[in-house]
Amino acid sequence: MFVDPEGNSLIATIIIGVLVGAATKYTEDVIYNIVIGEKGWDIFVPSSSWGEYIAAGMIGGITGGIGNYISAATSSVKIGLTALKYSVDILGRPLLNQTFELTIGERQNFDLSKYGMDVIYRGISSFTDFIPMPKPKGNFFMKLGMTYYKSVPKVIARSGFRIGKYYGFLPRTLGQ
Repeated sequence: MFVDPEGNSLIATIIIGVLVGAATKYTEDVIYNIVIGEKGWDIFVPSSSWGEYIAAGMIGGITGGIGNYISAATSSVKIGLTALKYSVDILGRPLLNQTFELTIGERQNFDLSKYGMDVIYRGISSFTDFIPMPKPKGNFFMKLGMTYYKSVPKVIARSGFRIGKYYGFLPRTLGQ
């Protein structure tokens, strides 16, 4: 039950997705902190909101669960599952970021213009997923490590967008 044809557990894949989602968000924060000039232990202090971390973990779990079944699916179903996975990541993550920030009081209102730019940046950086990488195999910890390794190009791209917004050569919102 809850095992794909290759023997991968759906629950383990979701847990890996949650962990990798949060870990990649933290990696983006560390890269950002280094570039903006933080020193010493301040480099390791998260600069994103709790809402962004919650959303990163949730979307990682959801897309990990969907991704678990993509390789085993028939070609027409594979296209649909892939479209769903990227739609959730590109459209859902920025929505969840702001929703959680509103819920926990880190944001006063929903910013549609910021949402629009976040969707654009996530969409562009998602193309890094098409860089050929080995498929995660082995035990839980090997799959966790390989899944994180596969996310590194996307982390670098998204960190670049974040740094560009910080220094003002990329817009933070639509119409800026």
